[in-house]
Amino acid sequence: MTDKKRRRRIFWASLALGTAGVALGLSVVLYRHPIAALEWYARRTLGLAGLRQRLVEHRRGVWSYFDRPGPDTGSPVTVVLVHGLGGQAGNWFKTVRSLRNYEVVVLDLPGHGDCTFEQLDWTSETVFELFVQLVDEATHDRPLVLVGNSMGGWLSLLYSLKFPHRVARLVLVNSAGLEFDYDRRLLMPRNRRDAQRTVDAVIGDDAPRLPGFMLDAMIQNAEGSPLANAVERVDDAPFVDDQLSDLKVPTEIIWGTADRLIPPSHAQKFYEAIPNARLHPMEGIGHSPQVSAPRHFNRLLEAIVDDAALQPLRPRQRT
Repeated sequence: MTDKKRRRRIFWASLALGTAGVALGLSVVLYRHPIAALEWYARRTLGLAGLRQRLVEHRRGVWSYFDRPGPDTGSPVTVVLVHGLGGQAGNWFKTVRSLRNYEVVVLDLPGHGDCTFEQLDWTSETVFELFVQLVDEATHDRPLVLVGNSMGGWLSLLYSLKFPHRVARLVLVNSAGLEFDYDRRLLMPRNRRDAQRTVDAVIGDDAPRLPGFMLDAMIQNAEGSPLANAVERVDDAPFVDDQLSDLKVPTEIIWGTADRLIPPSHAQKFYEAIPNARLHPMEGIGHSPQVSAPRHFNRLLEAIVDDAALQPLRPRQRT
């Protein structure tokens, strides 16, 4: 064997061993910290889609959001994607590429992702106040299409009620906000069976059976999380049942009908009570359609944003 061939074999063998080592290392990380590993991947994907993370110092902590200017900065509206309780900006990693023609902002809600605060008071008034400040920081008074899933929909709905002149379109995605008797075990699973039920609720009819180590990570992750703090205060939350008829913003309701976390009947209640609303059911899909059925969800959202962009609102200063 010539020296050239020997060096070539050594190179390829070393590369193969190195690749195997990296794969093994990633497997260990995924096994030991599966939730953190998946969140890292999702957030990394936001960057690969052209979004930049902004970390802005605040008197009580740090704002965190991702943004991407529209083409030639001529986007007529800014699309703001708002995740739910216990989530983070990476929940929208399958959505951002479909909005390439628009300015996009993806938020980390207070206490989630990299949006950190010292001694965060989990009262509804405090969370909403911080949400308003975060939206203003990230969007600079531009006309908005607010897209909120679960608690993100609730906050977006409250924002639209209070500041309708800023919102060109409200998109509620399996949104919270109506009063009902919820199943705490779905929010705070205590064993693997509960954790799998949570997966079923979020994904829908085609939910996978997760391995035990991932179910265990879900249980551990819920303890001491923003989810745990919020669950303790949910009975004092500002439900909007009696305010929906006052909503002036055109509203789109996207709803996975296999949601076992928030009753599908809530979609109909939103539709009937909001004066200018359209309902888009997604059959067999769970609580987070943007995650479990991204192609169908993205087609719906693209059409909604295109429609909103035809008649954007003129931004006005709040009084």
